[in-house]
Amino acid sequence: EDPSQSSFRRAMGHVAGTLTVLDGSLTCYSRIWCVYEIFISLDPGSQPNGRYLYDVYTTLSNGAAVGLTDGPAEMDDKGTRFLCNQYKTIRERPFPVTAVRAALSINLQSARASVEADRRRILNTIAGQAMGTECVTSHERYDTLNATLAGRFAAAGWRKALESREDLEPFARALRASVLQRLDIAFTNCQCPLQVNRLAESIP
Repeated sequence: EDPSQSSFRRAMGHVAGTLTVLDGSLTCYSRIWCVYEIFISLDPGSQPNGRYLYDVYTTLSNGAAVGLTDGPAEMDDKGTRFLCNQYKTIRERPFPVTAVRAALSINLQSARASVEADRRRILNTIAGQAMGTECVTSHERYDTLNATLAGRFAAAGWRKALESREDLEPFARALRASVLQRLDIAFTNCQCPLQVNRLAESIP
């Protein structure tokens, strides 16, 4: 079956966005139908409704949920754009930097499927190739999708990495390779050197 004709894809046309729930191993990024969902969510030519959102949530050790949202969430809406970004940063701060760092090196084309034909069709869809051909192991459109996802995580995790004294190079590299058109990071009350020049050099 052509993935674009699946009930799965048709359902995405009736919602405002996609929510990915991560476990500690980022298992969803190793499952081909989840990868297809991410492709539809992040590829500008495939998004169902123009402005299509992609949010990522996980749970903390105490069972609380924390998420990285595609723009401010409703609870962040405090009036001005500056305040929205500030409250968004505070809300997202507990997101595990280990999960962010792991997501920077994800290769979505390596995802598995219980049905091999599904994997082949989905990878061909991402690569823009004929459905019946053998899927390729590398393609520039795979690279673009990986870079887009990694760039989202790098942008969301930059301040946390800074405050945690993480090596910023993987984050900088992911930002440079991404196709992000907008970057909102609030540094209010940040208790460490901001390294603004490093961030500026990493903007795509």
